[in-house]
Amino acid sequence: MLYYQFNIGDYLKHTAHLTPLEDIAYRRLLDFYYDSEAPIPNAIPVVSRRLRIPVETVKLVLDEFFQLTEEGYRNKRADAEIVAYHAFLQKQKANGIKGGRPKTKPTDNPPVSQHEPKITLNTNREPLNTKRSNTLSSKPDASDQFYVQSIEILEYLNANTNRNYRPVDSNLKLITARLKSGATDLQCREVIFNKCEQWGKDPKMSEYLRPATLFNSTKFEQYLGEINAMS
Repeated sequence: MLYYQFNIGDYLKHTAHLTPLEDIAYRRLLDFYYDSEAPIPNAIPVVSRRLRIPVETVKLVLDEFFQLTEEGYRNKRADAEIVAYHAFLQKQKANGIKGGRPKTKPTDNPPVSQHEPKITLNTNREPLNTKRSNTLSSKPDASDQFYVQSIEILEYLNANTNRNYRPVDSNLKLITARLKSGATDLQCREVIFNKCEQWGKDPKMSEYLRPATLFNSTKFEQYLGEINAMS
């Protein structure tokens, strides 16, 4: 299993024509493809049961985004990323065998003794090896995988409700909390899709298609339980 890059803008651009169910099918097929690192079998009923998506929807998405070969359905872009990922791992492994980063070329300056601290002027009067904490902002580091996933899920909510919830702390913190508690990206999207189907045509209930309602700790588990009961 490997992590794969997910460009939100690029994805939304090429999938804007998909229905919510087709969108979920495509995401599940991508997850399945990267997880197995092998072609998707040309046994669509089996794949359909595995993904819990209707056969006709799986077939439609496979035909559009994948190429049928003798081995099964392949995705050229995914194949290229998988090859690049393993090449990166091999490079990291080779560097580890060699002892990490290559040694720097010797210079005319004598090496600094390990027992003598290197003195550097610090005009800011702050320790050089410490980072100033930002107590005014509670925004997580953008490299945090939960933070990145939360933004993607929020974009999915916007795409399915025609709204524009901004990726600010008040909208992301509940999504991030659900991910950290064990919910998967796919489960979050399923809750959004299911509630859009139930509430989307009701003007009163559609007001609750928002992060504060969908990802409330108690309500989210209830909505997720409804989906599992229907499976």
